[in-house]
Amino acid sequence: MDIKSRQIKIFFLIFIFLFSFLISGSIIPASNSGEFESRISRLNTSDITFIDKVYTFTVEEPNLLFNDLILEQFYTYYFSVTVVTPHLCAMDIMLWDPAGDKYYISFEENMTQGDEREIPFGTAMEGNYDIQFSAQLTENINVRVKIERGVKVLYDNIMAPEQSKIMYYNVSKVSDGALLTTDLLFNTDKSYKFYFSRVSAISTKFGASSYYVLMDHFIQDPEGIRFKIYRNEEIAGPNNITKYKFGTQITGYYVVTIIINCQVDWVNIAFAIVDDGHISDEIEQEYPTNSTNNSTNKTENNVRIYIPHGWAIGVFAFFGAVFGIPILVVVYRKKKNATGL
Repeated sequence: MDIKSRQIKIFFLIFIFLFSFLISGSIIPASNSGEFESRISRLNTSDITFIDKVYTFTVEEPNLLFNDLILEQFYTYYFSVTVVTPHLCAMDIMLWDPAGDKYYISFEENMTQGDEREIPFGTAMEGNYDIQFSAQLTENINVRVKIERGVKVLYDNIMAPEQSKIMYYNVSKVSDGALLTTDLLFNTDKSYKFYFSRVSAISTKFGASSYYVLMDHFIQDPEGIRFKIYRNEEIAGPNNITKYKFGTQITGYYVVTIIINCQVDWVNIAFAIVDDGHISDEIEQEYPTNSTNNSTNKTENNVRIYIPHGWAIGVFAFFGAVFGIPILVVVYRKKKNATGL
């Protein structure tokens, strides 16, 4: 009887252990894929330094040229210069894009020791860029030069919840008189946010008037009705935005037109449109905003129950012992009585 009793106990313990292990192993710890993706996104959009070094500018050789720097499209790059010796100078910064066109992006005057100047440049093209720093000086000086990549153009001015609702996004290289036009499908009774920014800096070397970039802007709806939005309106930037909201009355293709007025050879303009949601409550009920697969409001499918593995084993072992031992004891006693007969 002792041997059978021991075998039953061993079998019971093995059964409880395997059962608890299988059940606990099937419980998957909860995870939020959205949080993981956002962390990865933040890592990918962190500043990347290309150059950070001190260079000597002399009276005989006041120029510093970087050739074939590969810059990505639609990103903001920052060029910073800091005099690190006790001297005074001015700095002229020029850039050539992959097409060979020249941008006069900055003329920094009265630079003294420790006075850091930072100049932003948002790219409209991807490829090899040349950048030249030309110092105006009377003595030899040392200057710290730093070039780094920031976030995507406009993304520092568009709130994170709105970034997933961007329906149009572009950075255009333009000159005076440039005409930008696009046809976009808008839904009825909806609001759309328009964002504009001049994302390339402009040198003040040619006078204050050359610093401003103006635009004429209008929208034509599917029925041919024209809405004049701006007339000779300054496009804010860099690091600032011009924005407004436009509400629709009819579904269809809208013609969005921008005409540029500037006094520089080339400038980069960023333009984005964000879906701002329904205006009419009646329309919103008929077409709920969270009906699309890309909605960020759906959370019910991401809910999972999580029980720590150790707790699961303990709980199932406890309840297995409470309910299993009495059953085995009864079975064992019945077998014993049957043997006695």
